Amino acid sequence: MNRQMTDDELDREIRSFLGLQEERVRPAYSATEIAARITERTRRAGLGSVLALPNYQRPLAIALLLALLLALLLAGAVFFGGRQSLPLHLTTVENGWIVFSSQPGGRQTQENDFRAGGDIYIGREGVAPTVIVSRGSASISNVCPTFSPDGSKIAYGEAAGLQRAVVFLDIAGDGTVAPSARLTAPGSGAAPCPRWSADGERIAYMQGSARVVMTLDGSSSEPQPGDPEEAEFVLPGEDAGIVTSPSGQVTAELTGGGAVFAAVDGSFQRVVRFDDLSWIAANGYPPEGSYGLAGWSPDSSKVLLMYDVSGRHFTMRTLAIEEPFDSDVVAEFIPVNGTRSWPALGDVSWQRLEVDQ
Repeated sequence: MNRQMTDDELDREIRSFLGLQEERVRPAYSATEIAARITERTRRAGLGSVLALPNYQRPLAIALLLALLLALLLAGAVFFGGRQSLPLHLTTVENGWIVFSSQPGGRQTQENDFRAGGDIYIGREGVAPTVIVSRGSASISNVCPTFSPDGSKIAYGEAAGLQRAVVFLDIAGDGTVAPSARLTAPGSGAAPCPRWSADGERIAYMQGSARVVMTLDGSSSEPQPGDPEEAEFVLPGEDAGIVTSPSGQVTAELTGGGAVFAAVDGSFQRVVRFDDLSWIAANGYPPEGSYGLAGWSPDSSKVLLMYDVSGRHFTMRTLAIEEPFDSDVVAEFIPVNGTRSWPALGDVSWQRLEVDQ
């Protein structure tokens, strides 16, 4: 005589199967909870008739059902409350040195403090920053340091009195730099804010409303594919809003007292609160005066967080985008020129290093 399988027996069968898949799927709910949900949904959908099959047909029916459940779990774990990883790292890329200016570039320089000058620092995770370009007694403006695409050079804008230039530095593996070229930038006013072409063969900056493109020997060049577009020179500073990772797959945004990371379609959100006691215990005092995101690490695993620590100094620290949101100080108590002069996105560059495959 055929015996019908009870709900408890079906739950045990499904639980045993799902337990083998937990390491591959890692849903937010346990296998037990999912099994119970499946039983209920199966009953509501009228599929409970499987239980009434003869003994010799029931194993095949259960196998088909479990195969269907596995496909659903692998393809749509989110439906069951799954928590998957963000599409994170560029595994062929390493994070190198970080350069930044104490004086913001672009519009902020022109409006607030272009006569006060600025210094350029270099540091990295675990290495305190040092000044590599000083404003000196002449209060020279040094702004917008940016690494070349291959990480071998740094370009920055300079304004000394009526003279303006784009200056190039070669950088060694140990972070030491040496001047390699200086290209005169005609005109007057704030220091130019250079940006590299995608192939690293040209630089561009804005002169008023006109985009100037030059080769590295100073020759004028017609704009070419891969050259910086005009929109790239509008530095948002501390009002950056949502910032997209180098991989193009993840976004970051500051919120009141924290940060939100998500895939570009808004899914897989991660939220860190800077007043969370466990986060403070692991990472030190909370950045209560956070005012901007200065950019992403080249491998898309971290962002650079800027915050005001005294009204006249900023600190910059890394912030990992996955739990437990590890954070390390990169630069601490860097002086600024005034209460309206805060370096942020566009004033910091993180060196991209290719990994040999």
